[in-house]
Amino acid sequence: MILQNGHILGGGRHHYSTGTYKTSDKDIGLSVEIKYHSKPRVLFGSSNKQVSLEFEGKRRGETIEGNVHRAGNSRQTLLFRLTKRAEIS
Repeated sequence: MILQNGHILGGGRHHYSTGTYKTSDKDIGLSVEIKYHSKPRVLFGSSNKQVSLEFEGKRRGETIEGNVHRAGNSRQTLLFRLTKRAEIS
C-alpha cells in the first residue's frame, strides 16, 4: 500500500485498493476501497467483490498501528500494522 499526499494506492494478484488518508499529530485515519478482480476473500464475515474499510491508528516512527473495521460497522474490529518500506521519489 502506498500513502502519498493524502491518497492511497495498493493491490495484489487478486485485488486493488484505492482511498484517502488524513493525519493529525500522531493520529491517522484511512478510508480504503478494496475491489477484487477474481474470487474475493472473506473479510468481516462476507466475500463481496467490493469492500469499504476504515482504519484508525497512531503513527510511531516507521509504523502505523491501530484498528480496522468495515465502513459503517465499527462493532467488529481487527488490529493492523503498516510498516514503511521505502521513500517515494
